[in-house]
Amino acid sequence: LRRTDKVPLFVEFHVRWLIRQGSASDLQEAAMWVKRLEEKLQPEALGTYELKARLLAARKDLAGARAAIMPRANLKNAPLPTIAKICEDINLFGDAEALWKRFVDENAAARPQVRLALAVFYARRGRTAEALQLCAAARAAAVPLPSGGEVAVLALYNAQTPSPANIKELVGWLEE
Repeated sequence: LRRTDKVPLFVEFHVRWLIRQGSASDLQEAAMWVKRLEEKLQPEALGTYELKARLLAARKDLAGARAAIMPRANLKNAPLPTIAKICEDINLFGDAEALWKRFVDENAAARPQVRLALAVFYARRGRTAEALQLCAAARAAAVPLPSGGEVAVLALYNAQTPSPANIKELVGWLEE
């Protein structure tokens, strides 16, 4: 990395690797590189804020992680799905859900299929009933079945024990 320490892409890759390793010394080294990203290489890049949040979460500082990433969601044209997924990855589930809901609220009128993004989040969280409810709403809004069907299948797959009624409902959608 010493030869490429001025290239943000390489630094980001290295920091991600260090955070995944997770030892105290790796996290300490990652902090040094995140500071370099913040101060010199790309101070305003979302990737820098993401890595800072991931580093703080790895250090069990969820309040700090939240403070690092959530202000980015309030910027003009913020990539809400990206930030929501980061929040989900670092166990900020309430913030992730709020961002997914905001994304849906801001985009559903023009693109009804975005409702399925929230359904996928619910499916990953094991919230089957809520995921299927959004799939049903997407079907009512004439979102193409493959998208809604795939999300519904994902929701049932993530359920520990899907109810027979949920399975019957999904089979009915797929047979139409």
